[in-house]
Amino acid sequence: GNIVVRLAGSLAPEQYAQAGEAAVTDPIGEIMTIEGSVEIERADGNRENVTKGSPVYQGDTVITGADGAIGIEFLDESQFSLGADGRMVLEEMVYDPAEQEGSMAMGVLSGTFSVVSGLIAKTSPDAAMLETPMATIGIRGTTIAGTIGGTSNENSITLLPDADGQVGEAVITNDAGTVVISQVGATVTIT
Repeated sequence: GNIVVRLAGSLAPEQYAQAGEAAVTDPIGEIMTIEGSVEIERADGNRENVTKGSPVYQGDTVITGADGAIGIEFLDESQFSLGADGRMVLEEMVYDPAEQEGSMAMGVLSGTFSVVSGLIAKTSPDAAMLETPMATIGIRGTTIAGTIGGTSNENSITLLPDADGQVGEAVITNDAGTVVISQVGATVTIT
């Protein structure tokens, strides 16, 4: 539901009412790699072509074209990659390095992706979440990869080892129930 509301857009694009000075929003991450056609739709509805080094903000929607791919590193050192014909929303990113706590929520509507969890996923079992049209995935200190094809196509999530060989777990939940995967190569397919 949150992804649909976010992707539906504003009823009044680029028009906001607020009292006082406009708040400055700090970036939540930076684009580390980019190939082909990639756009970011900002929270105000503006679309921007981006380059390596461009900042990303909470509320951004990342859109990759048929030849597009992007890699983003977030403040907590987590990394997210999205391949061709993908669409994702950076819903929430709150991280306090001094307290070593925070929360992160992203939504992937379509595309092939990978997530390498960062410091947030190590703070709490439910601190890092990934929403898809078919399921919600809790990322618990690990690396996952998947393909989201929407409600009419096959969707899959696979658990991978981190670069240092460590393996965490992913908790996949939808109306049919909950599955926890904690072995390298374990895959959940949802149709």
